[in-house]
Amino acid sequence: MLLFFRYQQSHLILILVNIWLLLIKLQTLKKNSYLRVDGLTLKWWLNTNKELLTNLLNQGSVSIEELLENFHAWLEELKEDGGEIYFWGNGILFDNKMIQYQFEENGLDYPIYYKNDRDVRTIVDLTCAKLGMSEKELKEELNDDLLVKHNALDDVKYQIKLVTKCYEVLID
Repeated sequence: MLLFFRYQQSHLILILVNIWLLLIKLQTLKKNSYLRVDGLTLKWWLNTNKELLTNLLNQGSVSIEELLENFHAWLEELKEDGGEIYFWGNGILFDNKMIQYQFEENGLDYPIYYKNDRDVRTIVDLTCAKLGMSEKELKEELNDDLLVKHNALDDVKYQIKLVTKCYEVLID
């Protein structure tokens, strides 16, 4: 799950993207050897939310190359507007690296300055330490029953709430 923060005129603008919502297509998985779904992943999805899996597999109509080119162009446009992009992921060596790998595999540079990769897990850990509570307790406090778990857009909405809360706690 990914989200981007960009500062513009001292306002925090939250720009949300979940690239995997658009990237995961069966024909793309078959075409690219580096995007493989193993049996355990498929079993997990089937046991998690079959309806959501069906929706994910049937959404989108652009190729992975076109998607990445459009995403890359959008990030470059944001940079040209004078904003610095902070790329948030659940582990800079996981989400962020997957996106970097996808860009590079398709001949695109990774447009995020290396110091701007951010880790949601770290900010959550720091916040929990300051509040004296567990990660589970913090996340339950922000739980929203209207959001569908593992739905990309809903996951991003939740993650925005989580990181915003963490910022408020740490800056207070």
